[in-house]
Amino acid sequence: MHCSLLLIALFSSFACAEDVQTLRQQLEELQRAAQELQRSMPQPAPNMPSFGLPATPQDKVAQVVENTNRMRRGILSSLSAFSGSDEPEIPVPAAIPFKGRIIVRGKDSDPPSGGWSSLSLSYAVTEEFVGYVHISEYYDPKTGKPNGKKEYLLGSASVNISVEQSGRQCVSKDSGSCRDWRDFSTHQVDPGDRYPAIHEWALKGGSENGRIILEIESPTVYFTSADGKAGRKLGCYGTKIERSPAQFAQDLNRKSLSLTSQVGSLSTITPRCEPGSSIELSLSFGDAPQDSSEAPDRCRQTESLLKDIEFLLHMRDAYESLGPGAQSEEDLMDLVEFEIQRTYPGFDLTAAGSPENGGGSHEFCSEETNTPDLCAKGVPRPLCEWEGAALDAHEQTHVEDIQADPSIKPLFCNTQYQMEHYPSASDLDRQQAKVRAKLDGHAYNEQAKHARDSLEEELSSSACGFGPGFFTRMQEALARIR
Repeated sequence: MHCSLLLIALFSSFACAEDVQTLRQQLEELQRAAQELQRSMPQPAPNMPSFGLPATPQDKVAQVVENTNRMRRGILSSLSAFSGSDEPEIPVPAAIPFKGRIIVRGKDSDPPSGGWSSLSLSYAVTEEFVGYVHISEYYDPKTGKPNGKKEYLLGSASVNISVEQSGRQCVSKDSGSCRDWRDFSTHQVDPGDRYPAIHEWALKGGSENGRIILEIESPTVYFTSADGKAGRKLGCYGTKIERSPAQFAQDLNRKSLSLTSQVGSLSTITPRCEPGSSIELSLSFGDAPQDSSEAPDRCRQTESLLKDIEFLLHMRDAYESLGPGAQSEEDLMDLVEFEIQRTYPGFDLTAAGSPENGGGSHEFCSEETNTPDLCAKGVPRPLCEWEGAALDAHEQTHVEDIQADPSIKPLFCNTQYQMEHYPSASDLDRQQAKVRAKLDGHAYNEQAKHARDSLEEELSSSACGFGPGFFTRMQEALARIR
């Protein structure tokens, strides 16, 4: 089975998720399954995710985003294979990174007794974190277009926690008054809240019953006096914030979200989170992955590059197969043009090779090389850059081949050499045609090889939804390059 199709099969379980917890569990199952699949492969496939414990929270988020969007590219490239299936919708993943911060401004005190309180505490705990929004976007397999349904899942990892506190606690009472106070002068953050640990997250949540639930968890902080006699745990543990799908989509489009939630209560259970306490959330979102529907020109140019490679290989094969039987260079050109026209009707070899039409040249005798600026001639970017670099490789191959064989230049440029080695004009014509065919065949192969490198580099990060037919053609063409 094609790797992308297998990923669709694995990912289709998301269609059954009814709450964020189920969605999270299914994502973890998918990652484990994909990891097992990757281990069984002799070499990594281009659309398979990578796994392993990243060194930093930033690396972790980057890995999740890259793995998810790599899976997205693989699934989109295979959507056409499901055009005749009974599946009503195909879930396609995407991931957007974000940076965030929460500020917990809390107040705590013991209920007054005898007109005074034995504890008063105020604090501001700031936690910075990074995270990702995992988006499941559902596609209609028959049209290859999104059907409008989306589900979200958020994950995060703590980067830094800073704490400020003030207040005091009575550590010794006598006859209804305090004999000894201790200031809250220091604090400890639970190691389990720092990456990598089980409570490393600060924000999580996702789609639930038609809403987007953002769950904030405050870090666990212990406030103490210098001698350890006074102590209190942070009481404002966290909160939940609800957004409608339209609001959250707007947040992603604006690339920011800032909200403050009042979290205080009148509860007397300690540690307390008194009225007036709040949690402030700030998020800054990155860019969404670009789809082929958003970049049709670049995707069409990528398809054009594959067509270029197929054409270059036709040219190589024509020169190499017809060169030994050609009677002259002119005869060789006629034979090649006739052969190419069988696949490309109306093809004009002379016109195609002219500088006006984007052709390059290398003069054997003057050693002058000319390659046109395809971008200046109106070929769109980046196709003009890909084709221009490949054309440079073609002409450079001529230069290197002629330098490597000292008999080539006199064969075409030295009359005395020609007369000494080829007394018969027809023998000279046939030899020139044979050498010309060999040189052009090699140059077209190197041109195709350079274009292949550009194509593979582009596909490594492209989100274009090419169908299986594109990749079948690509594999067949690349296998022919020597």
